[in-house]
Amino acid sequence: MKYFLLFFLITSLTIPVEAAILSKNNMPSGEFNLTLNYTSETMANVTGGLKRGTTIGGMGNIVLDYATQESNEGHSRFSLRASGMLLQGESPSGKYIGDYLTASNIDGYDSIRLYELWLQHFFWNGWGSLKFGSLLADAEFAFTDLGGLFINSAFGWPTFISANTVNTGPAFFVTAPGIRFRLESTKSWYLQGGIYDGDSFDNSAGDGATN
Repeated sequence: MKYFLLFFLITSLTIPVEAAILSKNNMPSGEFNLTLNYTSETMANVTGGLKRGTTIGGMGNIVLDYATQESNEGHSRFSLRASGMLLQGESPSGKYIGDYLTASNIDGYDSIRLYELWLQHFFWNGWGSLKFGSLLADAEFAFTDLGGLFINSAFGWPTFISANTVNTGPAFFVTAPGIRFRLESTKSWYLQGGIYDGDSFDNSAGDGATN
């Protein structure tokens, strides 16, 4: 029986920047948040799998968030996000291991790409929200707060969803045009649904260079 053993080394650097915009002309005030993050990852397959070898991969993110504050004048709140991503390095799964779920959770097509770009509108005193733009379904429908503590992608987009959609659907590392509606009665209970582009790659063969 074949098996494989991996060695991991991960480093990460995050730089947050915040700025506030004061209210003018009875308009609600807002706040900008700029986050720069780069994660570097080294993996070595020392036995089993396809063959022995070592890979070095990296993922860089730049995220700009803007959100208005609650207002006594009755203005509705909204938030927006624009982000970009850099992916680089070899895939340990494709080159050395041969597994299907990928050993690395930052494994993707080498590229510099626009990532999330959306606008979210809140209504009914924050009980409801509508988000539209270039979205990630996995970030809202299959996300665990503690999943980032684990190295591989087993706690990400579930296989029963990705295997039954074209090119895995709107999940890391490719977003898709979509709209999401959410009703939230408490922080623990909510109801939401979304409609997304059926092929986030815009290529039935899954060529990451297309999108």
